[in-house]
Formats: sequence, structure tokens, C-alpha cells
Amino acid sequence: MEHFLIIGAGQAAHAAMMELERLNFSGRITLIGEEPHLPYERPPLSKEILVGAEAADPEGILFRPKEDYQKEHIQFRPKSKVVSLDAAAKVATLANGEEISFDKCLIATGSTPRFFGGFEPSPRVHYFRTWEDAVRLKNCLKSGTRLAVIGAGFLGLELASSANALGVETEVFERSSRILPLHAPSFLSEWLIQQAQARGIELHNSVEDLSLTIQDGEVLVHYNDSKLTQVDHVAVTIGSQPNDDLARQANIATHPERGGIIVDHLGRTSASGIFAAGDCATSVNPNNGLATRIESWQNANEQGRIAACSMLGQDPNAADLPWFWTDVFDANIQIYGQYDPSAVYTSKQFNEGTDKQLSIGVIDNKIVHAIAINAARDLRPLKRLIEQGIEINVCEFIDPEITTRNFARAAMAEHRARSND
Repeated sequence: MEHFLIIGAGQAAHAAMMELERLNFSGRITLIGEEPHLPYERPPLSKEILVGAEAADPEGILFRPKEDYQKEHIQFRPKSKVVSLDAAAKVATLANGEEISFDKCLIATGSTPRFFGGFEPSPRVHYFRTWEDAVRLKNCLKSGTRLAVIGAGFLGLELASSANALGVETEVFERSSRILPLHAPSFLSEWLIQQAQARGIELHNSVEDLSLTIQDGEVLVHYNDSKLTQVDHVAVTIGSQPNDDLARQANIATHPERGGIIVDHLGRTSASGIFAAGDCATSVNPNNGLATRIESWQNANEQGRIAACSMLGQDPNAADLPWFWTDVFDANIQIYGQYDPSAVYTSKQFNEGTDKQLSIGVIDNKIVHAIAINAARDLRPLKRLIEQGIEINVCEFIDPEITTRNFARAAMAEHRARSND
């Protein structure tokens, strides 16, 4: 009976387990998690958990009920840490000295928040990754509290939005001249800034020389030479570092610049029988050497699924195109496809008085990127057009008399007609 070891208990690990079950894996699975909890969803931590009712544990956001981890062929080991890995002998050693032999292993150890200026987590300086991080920050976010958020990525904006909803005086500091410069077009950046400002959130761009001083129960935020803001707490969201130490110890190849365990399109590492997925993995394109490490729910899900399929020696379906969603400033935003700065964006407006918008980024008459603000249902018909690279008529897309569904159907019909000529 084969024994698969999964190191890590986040989204990628969960996706791998689900795929192994779907493919009727008949062997044993050992799941190693460092946290004391059953595996849980992380996206709600910065949203529902922060603004919701008090909860003693993450029971409401568990991937699966406790009974699913008590099956005969599954062993879940919480509060456990793998400290060394012998890739040749196929043995993992835990912090308590216990050794676990395996046939194949998936490393899904995720990432760790990047510290700012040497400041480690403290009662005044917060980082955000785990249930405990969310609870610690939640207990500090009382009405009238002053909070500074360093970093205006999606996580930083979610924290600012949640804090604002709780009556917290919030300021956001971003190094770039606009927010989300690598992930979204400028019109979405501007829309988010407008939403933040409308709620009284101060958003500072082009911030330089930012430093922190903890003094007399306050945090002094110094920036742009002489400017100063006094707050009660600081939340740092300036990215993360891949947890690839275990792979380095085991002489498994990691990326020299980006970090992360190098994987191919099947999730395989440089060590036979060892796979990696999620935030800890860096995918390298064999054709051009381009390295990508994507920190997202969907990427972890897809990489975990593909790795599990590969562990069974089967050919997985190709990964879906990038998809991302967030709930921020009382709006649901969904993004599908790959952002390309060269794309020309066009927006479809809906009924006046509704904060609803659907935008497409087009290159050579093909949609490569779509952004829905409170318009998830209208985004769905576009997915097939994006996935198949179907040519479209932009004028028909923005026509208020043509629904998105009918627009997509017409584009597909025209594509079939051209193919049959």
C-alpha cells in the first residue's frame, strides 16, 4: 500500500487530498500541519472573521469536518513540523524526532509574511497569515482605534476595508505611485482609491523612507522625509516569502532570485517522488525560463490538484486561467485572465444608480482579462471567450441593449461560422 506524505495543511494540500480521493487513491495519506487546528480556508480571515462575531476556533471556515480526517487511510498530524527531509531515502523527520517513511511527498508549506524593517510581530505591529493573526488583530480593532496599513495590495485593502467597517480610523501607505500596478489596470486602482476616500480612509501613494517607532503606547509612522502619523496599531502587508527551507535542506532545487521550490507543469521538483504546490512553489517555463510564483487561492488549488494527479502517474487537465476574487469596500470584485499592460480596456455600464461594472482588456480583438465589480454573473459568459481566444466585437460588448450572455453567444456563433468556412 503506497504512502503519500503531504507537508502543509493549507489550500494546496486540501486540493491535493480532494483530487486523490476523486481519483480513488487506495493508499495511505499522512497530512502534517503546524497549526493546532483542522485545515481551514484563509480568505475569510481578512473579511468575515475580522468583522464577524467572536469565535473560539475556525470551525466555521474548515475545509472539511473532523470526521473526514479520521478515516482509516488518512492520518492528520496537527501541531507537527517536518524539520528535515531525506529525498533519497524517502524519510521525513519531525521536530520531536519521529521519522515518517513515504513513497511520494507533496511539499505544500505555503509562505510567511515578509517582515518590515526588522519588526517582528508584537502587540502593536501585526502580520497576517493565520487564524491566530486574525484573532489578535480583531481584538485590537475597536471603534476609534487608529490603524496604519503598510502595503496596498489586495490583502492590505481588505484589512483597511474591514477595519473601517468597525469604526477604526485607517490610513494606508503604499510605495508605488498607484495601487496594484502589477495586477490591475489603472482604472481599477482609481476606483479603489475613490471607494477608500469615500469611507474616510486616507491612502498615501509614492511613500518613501517609511519607518516605525514604538513610543509611549503608540506607533509613530515616519514617511517622505518629514511627515508623521501617530497610530495605535500597524498591519504590515508587504508580501511574503516562500517557505522553501525544507527543500533547501534536502538539496531540492529552489529559485535563486525569486525563491520557492522549482516545479514543472506537473508539480514535480528536482527530486524524484517529491512534488510541491502553492505559495512555496515557483513554476519555471522550460521554453523561456520565466519563473512565476503566484500567491492566490486559485493557484494553490490548481497546483495542488495537478500535483496529486501527477503523484498517481496520471495526466492532469491543464490549469485554469488565473481567477481572483475579493470583497472590499462593500463590493465584490472578480478578475479572470492575465493582466497585460498592453491591453485596451473597455467597460460596460449597467443601470444607473447601481455600483456595477464589467470591463474587458482586449488585444487583437481577443479578451485576455476581465474585471467584474458586483457583476460576477455577467463575467461567467466571458470565460469561454477568454479561454479559447475567441475574437469579439467590442461595440457589441458595450451595447446596453445586448446582454453579456447574448454577446458571448453571438461571438461563439461567429467563431464557429468562420471555422466552417
